[in-house]
Amino acid sequence: MRNSVKVVTIVGFLLGMQMQAQQVRLTRVDKVVENADKTFYRIDPVLHEAQLLGEIEVDGYNRNTVEAFNKVYTKAKQTGANAFAVHPYETIDGGLGQIDPAHFRLLLYYTDNRSVENVNAVYLFSGVEQPQTISINNRKIEIPAAGYLKLNLQQGSVYTISTRKFLGSTIRVAAASDQAPQYFQIVGARLTQNPYGTAGINLKSGDIVKLERSYGEFLTVLYHEKRAD
Repeated sequence: MRNSVKVVTIVGFLLGMQMQAQQVRLTRVDKVVENADKTFYRIDPVLHEAQLLGEIEVDGYNRNTVEAFNKVYTKAKQTGANAFAVHPYETIDGGLGQIDPAHFRLLLYYTDNRSVENVNAVYLFSGVEQPQTISINNRKIEIPAAGYLKLNLQQGSVYTISTRKFLGSTIRVAAASDQAPQYFQIVGARLTQNPYGTAGINLKSGDIVKLERSYGEFLTVLYHEKRAD
């Protein structure tokens, strides 16, 4: 009898895990384009001339953000998309709801517009489960778990970013003409490398890891922004 109860419990647990598994669906396809672009950048469609190709819906939260990105990236590339924008759900009063990392939609686009949004911006991400404390020009800042800080670089200034740990990493960044945004994650251990070779790549060893841009821009959907004090 006890063995039967254990079996039922295990089966129920596995079914529960399956129900909570993340699902990524291509819910709409308006058009498919052929291109060899490996990029998948977040854009503001109002500022870009972009073709709407379709929509992806994500249900369920995945702590492995590299895996979550790979699923979305693979689906998006079925349409030839090289850009995306968040498609918020409407609230009861007709407004737009906040992004829920466990349930969200992305509009898929193709664009030839190579102009850069967020010029000279640096994004600093914490880990999924733990907050991280950093120093920017000797100013101590805590980034909450699953959060990020956006730093807008000013011309003529050099920014020293440190993990404030013994033998920890330190980087220096500065503004440059038309410089694309940069993305870094503060980690206790190295990130898992993306098997597709396009996202989540460790471009720097240590506890400040530079992220590939497409993956970094996807993290801005899953993580919440810490406003500057």
